[in-house]
Amino acid sequence: MRVVLLTSLLVGLLIAPHNAALAQSYYPDCGYQAHRRPRTYDTVRFLISYRYSTYRDPKFPAQRDEDEVWVEIGDSVTKSYSRPRWVNDSIVQRRLDGGAENYRPLHQWCMREEILIGVPQDSILWTYQDVVHNFAYWWYEQTPRQIWTLEEGQKTVIGYACRKATLDFRGRHYTAWYAPDIPLPHGPWSFHGLPGLILEIRDDTDRVSFVANWFAKARGGLPLIRYHERLEEVSRSKARKLIEFMHKHPYIHAGDWAKGARWLRENPKLEWKHTWVELE
Repeated sequence: MRVVLLTSLLVGLLIAPHNAALAQSYYPDCGYQAHRRPRTYDTVRFLISYRYSTYRDPKFPAQRDEDEVWVEIGDSVTKSYSRPRWVNDSIVQRRLDGGAENYRPLHQWCMREEILIGVPQDSILWTYQDVVHNFAYWWYEQTPRQIWTLEEGQKTVIGYACRKATLDFRGRHYTAWYAPDIPLPHGPWSFHGLPGLILEIRDDTDRVSFVANWFAKARGGLPLIRYHERLEEVSRSKARKLIEFMHKHPYIHAGDWAKGARWLRENPKLEWKHTWVELE
């Protein structure tokens, strides 16, 4: 298996630089969730970074939003999340702990879901926090069955020979490229179950795509953690209704600091476009 060995120090250094395209964002910040009560679920064995790309408005498919999504792979748990948001929240928390009365959010569009597969076993633990909402929602679901079709075709992604597979899942048809030389049945988001790590996956409309930037083996006991604070437990169906309502009526859900922003105050009927990865 061809991987890059990373020490914990190097892992820490990797969070600083970002893809130039990611830094040039014209969208609101990723929000903020206080990091005060960490819980360790596993030890990270492998790390993979993906470039997540989407467009929110079907009328303008060329106007894409992009994020860097990391997947941490442990012995029994995997975690998928926005790395720029994680870094931003960590910096904010240190400033608040140091006595700061406020903070400057990260002006960077990002994936707002944090996904832990295997918590508990055969389940997925989801966390979602919107840009202007002061609380995060979380819910469990049984790990969904994904029925893949292995297809003819080969492609090289980040130096690995990949094979093709297709999937119909929750309203979208996907094409994935997985690496048999990396025998890990994982991928970005909640995608899983192929005989090799998924290095690229996109739906047939190119509305949703994840493409690997790099893959590495971690060592040094890097913990796979999740922070517990300001979280409201809901069902999956209720979470989807709340998220949909928030995007149609963001002013209603905005905290005092957000309502004080001129652009939002002068546009109380503003509606934010939202990309559902899962349509069903």
